Amino acid sequence: MRRIALILLAMIIAFPGVSFAAKGENKGPSAKAYEKASDKASFKRGESQGSEKKGKAKAKGKEEKETKQKKEKNQEQDRERERTKKRNKGTEQEQVKEKKQTKEKKQKK
Repeated sequence: MRRIALILLAMIIAFPGVSFAAKGENKGPSAKAYEKASDKASFKRGESQGSEKKGKAKAKGKEEKETKQKKEKNQEQDRERERTKKRNKGTEQEQVKEKKQTKEKKQKK
């Protein structure tokens, strides 16, 4: 008798999911639940479609934020390049003036 009870207990412990599994591929609420629910009812079991949409929206927002940061960084780099060009251009002009002055001095001598 004990052996039979132990075997039954082991089977119940080993296979509990079979009795609680949804019938067929329908993992959502049953048709009866939809019939009795009001128009404002929401069914939540595990990860619902709404949470998937939120996850996608969150990922999209994160991508947009990263894109915006990259764009701002590129703009700042462009500004810095322009500043550098202006500085270098000024020094080049000064160098040209100095060369002209030295040539003039040499010619006078």
